[in-house]
Amino acid sequence: MNHDLYTAFCQNPTAYWFWFAVTSWVGCCMGSFLNVCIWRMPLGESVITAPSHCPKCNHQIRWYENIPLFSFLALRAKCSECRQPITWRYFIVELLTGILFAAAYFSLTYNRIYFAGIIPAGALIMMAVAGAFIDAEHRIIPDALTFPAMIIGLIFYTVEFFLGAVSLKYLIATIIFGLVVWGFFLLMSVIGKKLFKVDVLGLGDVKFMAATAFLMGAGLIGVFFSGLLIASLGGFLWGVFSALKN
Repeated sequence: MNHDLYTAFCQNPTAYWFWFAVTSWVGCCMGSFLNVCIWRMPLGESVITAPSHCPKCNHQIRWYENIPLFSFLALRAKCSECRQPITWRYFIVELLTGILFAAAYFSLTYNRIYFAGIIPAGALIMMAVAGAFIDAEHRIIPDALTFPAMIIGLIFYTVEFFLGAVSLKYLIATIIFGLVVWGFFLLMSVIGKKLFKVDVLGLGDVKFMAATAFLMGAGLIGVFFSGLLIASLGGFLWGVFSALKN
């Protein structure tokens, strides 16, 4: 891995904090986009073509009304047209995504990881934040979140291979890792449904785990199975408990 960027940051604190601010702001902007995804994906609407608008009066959001964090506060959490309240979820998602991007920046630079790693890390953060809010409200994790995340992971590590940043062995191990995780959690889902006659682990969750594996790469297999696997097993057991309770 290339540590030149980390060394440059250590030698130039101004540059370090400048890129920290840029990364954090990009995270807030991504959070603004995630708010669109959280609202539209469960409804089957496009997150790209239709302009942002108030869901209550269809007022088209002007560019200066769509500045992450600041516009929400300036508008006092109300639509500028109909004056109906805007849910605080918009502000929370933007702030949370910005904080997580900042945390990823610190982690990458502190651990002297090539800064291009912000791409899969950012994709993972975005999938997790949007997936958590959609799942909490609609009990689904859309394929429109997980499949693009898988593709980003595969493209990233493939490009890294051609640039000489990772070996062919690492690339193949990452692909196998993602497929194994997908198969493992799919098996858990099938077994759970056979035993308890209900979905104790949804297919959206299965694809979420697989996408996480593709984004994390083979180098973080241990971290994946010590953290996410434990959380997933906890969710599986909660599903079993809920099935038995009902």
